[in-house]
Amino acid sequence: MPLLHTSIPNLAQGVSQQPDNLRYPGQCDEQINAWSTVVEGLVKRPNSRFLYDTDLGANIGTDLFSHYVDRDEQNKYLITYDSTNKLKVFDLTADNIGDAELPITVEDAAASLYLTSATNPVKDLRALTIADSTFLVSKEDCS
Repeated sequence: MPLLHTSIPNLAQGVSQQPDNLRYPGQCDEQINAWSTVVEGLVKRPNSRFLYDTDLGANIGTDLFSHYVDRDEQNKYLITYDSTNKLKVFDLTADNIGDAELPITVEDAAASLYLTSATNPVKDLRALTIADSTFLVSKEDCS
């Protein structure tokens, strides 16, 4: 006598930690390197691709704030800030590592008062990109 009495329509309902008798037929115990979608069913997880080292390496802290700007295929940027590296912008579509970091100008008042008020950039800073402008906002009092 088989243990399974019904057919499984698809595995698009993901992972469940419930006991077997409470779980839906389309759920599983564990899902490694897979992605459940209603349209495609169970497919392999999309891979990652190493582009280049941004030269933050050994200088990177645990408080790195990062914001991705992905407008289209030609306009992809990474904005980073932490208490040691300051504000940097990288062009993610650059072919050469030397061309990846873009020059930016931070006004003295913004650098000395506004950005340094963020003692923990991950918690204190937020970024919002609208059209061609990215706004960097600090939640800390900078008066």
